[in-house]
Amino acid sequence: MHLSFVTIGNNHDVEKTIEQLQAKYLPFKFFDSKDGKFIENTEKNYLAQVIVREVRFWECIFPEEYQDVMLNTILGENEGKINIHDKGKARLFESYLWGLRKMMGYQPIPKYKKEEVLPLYKYGTHFIGLGVKDDRKKENKEML
Repeated sequence: MHLSFVTIGNNHDVEKTIEQLQAKYLPFKFFDSKDGKFIENTEKNYLAQVIVREVRFWECIFPEEYQDVMLNTILGENEGKINIHDKGKARLFESYLWGLRKMMGYQPIPKYKKEEVLPLYKYGTHFIGLGVKDDRKKENKEML
């Protein structure tokens, strides 16, 4: 069974919750692929670890005048585009992101200058740009 969910909260607390969730073990009947039946009494002898895989949504908040440097730092040369080899799945994923962007009130990722970039460890991480949204303003001043 697969359950998808979204977390919102302090990163430290969320990480601790996920760490404890993936430390759970549940009784599991192993399937014998030779005869297509479950192995008798395996629920008493075997435990399967709960697997938690990440699909994270992040919101990064910064002063508006740093839009170019932040978009370039996070999204880079790829401009936050989906990197999926199967074009059909990529189009389906794009339509999903479009709907999510509309629901959240975001605008598409704008073109940005690629001159400046901040150092950022991004090894093994792919960033897909969802969208941007202006900060609230009070008396014409940006409220982060």
